[in-house]
Amino acid sequence: MKAIRRGTELAVRLNNVLEALDPVLTILASRGIKVFARSMLTDRRGCSLLLLTDDHQRARSVLETAGYICERNDVLWARYDNYHPGVVALLCQDLSQMKINLQRVYVSTLAGQGCVVVLLTSDNTAALQTITHNKLQHAA
Repeated sequence: MKAIRRGTELAVRLNNVLEALDPVLTILASRGIKVFARSMLTDRRGCSLLLLTDDHQRARSVLETAGYICERNDVLWARYDNYHPGVVALLCQDLSQMKINLQRVYVSTLAGQGCVVVLLTSDNTAALQTITHNKLQHAA
């Protein structure tokens, strides 16, 4: 893990999951907006495409202009060049020990470039401090 960072995830509401994924990603790509991580979420309100981009404000503006409803969530994210099984388990264990609830986690692979882990917690500030502290301890 290079560093864990704060970020903004966009939750793009979709009506038809199977047909909506490609148009959303095509719109962003046509505007030069890079998507670092993506996942799908289904809840009682329907389905959302979760996106971590290089410019969440521009991505939101472009998508809302195209008629999509977007919500933003403050998240933590980290890029792993050499992702290995158990990384998410270690992050969850660290947060659990500090009594920080994990509301959502997903891993998005990058073709030949490792992966990105995205976390939404009950207290992102405390989670950031915990993960950073434990990373430094493990490196020593």
